[in-house]
Amino acid sequence: MSFFFPAGHYWAAWVTIGALVVPIGAKASIIRLAVSRRAPDRAVPAGPGVGRRGFLATVAGAAGVLTLPTVGQTVRPCAGCRCSRRASRRSGPRATR
Repeated sequence: MSFFFPAGHYWAAWVTIGALVVPIGAKASIIRLAVSRRAPDRAVPAGPGVGRRGFLATVAGAAGVLTLPTVGQTVRPCAGCRCSRRASRRSGPRATR
């Protein structure tokens, strides 16, 4: 029996997604309480800069921005977006003609 590379990676991706979703889902209520809770009064006052909610928003925004260029290759309605097109093989240094 031979190993089929695309199918193996497809199933490995599902295992990885499950390995991320299950623990996060199990701790979702704890995470929600920790993020929404106000800091105790005895805590050191935060200096100038971004708080933890701002940091989480920045990380989520950066992940979304990095995901956008690849979405057009998977989701058909987004395929026309210029940032999600594959490079043309008809022009440039990798031209095949």
